[in-house]
Amino acid sequence: MMAKPSVYIAGPAVFHPGWPSFAQLVAQKCMELGLKPLFPIAPSQSLDRPGIIGVSKEGTAADARAIFRDCLSQIRKCDAVIADLTPFRGEEPDSGTVVETSFAFSLGKPVIGYVQKPKETKGTPTSYGGRVDAEGFVYECFGLSTNLMVENVCQVVLQGDVGAALAWYAAPLEHRHF
Repeated sequence: MMAKPSVYIAGPAVFHPGWPSFAQLVAQKCMELGLKPLFPIAPSQSLDRPGIIGVSKEGTAADARAIFRDCLSQIRKCDAVIADLTPFRGEEPDSGTVVETSFAFSLGKPVIGYVQKPKETKGTPTSYGGRVDAEGFVYECFGLSTNLMVENVCQVVLQGDVGAALAWYAAPLEHRHF
């Protein structure tokens, strides 16, 4: 019997109090699609509670390294990464998710990204047709869902949710749509 393909679920949902519900929905969708989910933290665990090192209890650099190593270990074990690239705490995806997707890419693993809402055109128009932010930095204008470097570590970046990304990965190659 062939093992189910495993997918590492990357994204900032782990920081939300609703993580256990989200992880349960992901696990159910994976079961329906014949996939095995791998999570950065246990699906039943919420970071929004007392005694969590690095959240509600001061952690050390060694604690942080242990979490980092565990996440990288999960990515080494997976067959693909499903990544929420929706802007988080600003205009860009969660920086930890970007590291996870880049690491997976460097290992030759497919990365399927998704954004839950379309990218907004931001910035002040310039005299030459570009846009700049409040500090004068130029915005990219490639029509992509996220930064060009992040976009290009992904096989695809879909507009939608984790379910759409899981379904895209699980679909036979000839049924995938870009």
